[in-house]
This record gives sequence, C-alpha cells and structure tokens, in this order.
Amino acid sequence: MLDAPQPPGGSNIDSVARPQAAKAAGAAKTTFTPLDPATGFPASPPPEALAALDRAARVASELRARQLDVQFHAPPDGPVRAKVVDASGRVLHEIPVARALDLLSGEGPVTIFDELAHV
Repeated sequence: MLDAPQPPGGSNIDSVARPQAAKAAGAAKTTFTPLDPATGFPASPPPEALAALDRAARVASELRARQLDVQFHAPPDGPVRAKVVDASGRVLHEIPVARALDLLSGEGPVTIFDELAHV
C-alpha cells in the first residue's frame, strides 16, 4: 500500500501543514452542539425539532379552540386506531394512524381540519 497513487489535488499533508484552513473549511459545513456532561445529550433540541414542535403546538391549539381532540387507541388484539372526537366524546372521523400523524404534524398542504371538512 505504500506505493499506492496519491489522490488528485495533492496529498493529505495539506491538512497537517495548514490546520487553520482545514478547520475553517469544516466549520462552514457543520455546527458543533455541546453535549450535557450529565446526560450525554445536546443541551437543547436541534432547530428542526423545535420547528416541528412549534407546528404541532399550533395544530393542538387550533384543535382545542374548535373543541376537538385526536385520540389514539391501541387494542391488544388489533392495530392502533386514530379518531377525531368532539368535546362530548362523539367520534367525528376515524383515520389511519399514519395519516393522523401526518395531519397533526402541520407540515403538509392538507391539515386535520381540511380532512374533517370532507366528512
């Protein structure tokens, strides 16, 4: 392996000879998130997770304002089911769990309220 050809553009010695340039190039591509020493996890969630939580909170707030709720049921002998219910507990709509999660995420062009409008 000592006689292997070098990759085009020079050898790896450049990163050793110029560590500041190598660090600057790498810093633009990634960001360092410090870990909490007690848990080993980041001190705060990544920005995309916070954005997803904000979207979900907006959907949950609108559901409460309309006196609606989404309930998930996991019977021991069957698949998980999702139901949209009103304040009195009356089932307005039953939807597949994957679809309910997509609608509740608030990401798509169709929301849970658009889905209910077709009932």
